Amino acid sequence: MLRIHQHQLSAIAEQRLGIAIGLLAASFPALLLASGKAYNYAPLALLLIAIPVLLLCKKVSISNEIKRVSIAFSLYFLIVLATLLIHGGSLSEADMPSRMLLAIPILLLLLAYPPKSEWLITSFAIGAIVAGIVALHHIYFLEAPRAYDGKFELTKGYMAIQSGNMAMSLAVFSVIGWFYSLEKGKIKTSVAFILAAALGLTGSLLSGSRGGWVFAPIVIAFVIYQYRYLLSKKVCTCGFIALFITLYFGYPLAEARATRAVTQISNYITNDANSTSVGARFEMWKSAWYSFTESPVLGPGYIEREALKQRQVEEHRLY
Repeated sequence: MLRIHQHQLSAIAEQRLGIAIGLLAASFPALLLASGKAYNYAPLALLLIAIPVLLLCKKVSISNEIKRVSIAFSLYFLIVLATLLIHGGSLSEADMPSRMLLAIPILLLLLAYPPKSEWLITSFAIGAIVAGIVALHHIYFLEAPRAYDGKFELTKGYMAIQSGNMAMSLAVFSVIGWFYSLEKGKIKTSVAFILAAALGLTGSLLSGSRGGWVFAPIVIAFVIYQYRYLLSKKVCTCGFIALFITLYFGYPLAEARATRAVTQISNYITNDANSTSVGARFEMWKSAWYSFTESPVLGPGYIEREALKQRQVEEHRLY
């Protein structure tokens, strides 16, 4: 265990700081989809707190597990940086990987001041409710073709695919919160959690983002299996009501997107139709695999990657 210890804060300051950090941590999932850029606010505030607190005030115990996570985050950034230095490219392309480094002090801060579990699980439910309301507003009031579509003035900053999967994640955590509340005997709270899950799922369906629809049912089924001893007629009825709400609002768009995906996959297999959304994805995956086999360690680099794709097209490996 590595220990970093500096100046000590007073007990009152420690308590107030812990509350502030806990509230900021809880606000992250709660405000995740409140606006197009809301996901930036809490991490930025936590980072600004983490740097002086960790450097000057707080004693932190770093376990081997946290060391490994920190090393993995650092290696990801360093590998991207090495790729840019070796193969060339703009340093702006290291912007997103560099955020992995910024996550390390936030992680250490949350270890030093662990947020209350009740705050966190509640914040996921709030986030799912917000996600569902925002999605319904986008579809039924703004008349957007899909929720979280950032192409409109009032929806700038949203990205439909990422936001839809975030809504699905919030819904899954709300399902866990539902069972957690049932286990604790908090019936009213459990009702709020299952309604939150319904709204989160609705947000995902209205986004038209199909990726989350593949894995999330498996996760939810696993959670239900783990808590099967809590299932009763009333619990199952609440679950079916939540499912009905989700399907009532989200099914029409989801059904159309799913049907389109099946058609596009069929056309890709039979006719090599690559101009569709699904077909383009298959071609990109093929191209990524070809590039990996040629440069498995550091990759070809951002600049060479474009040249490789063009060569793959000329060789009729891509269409």
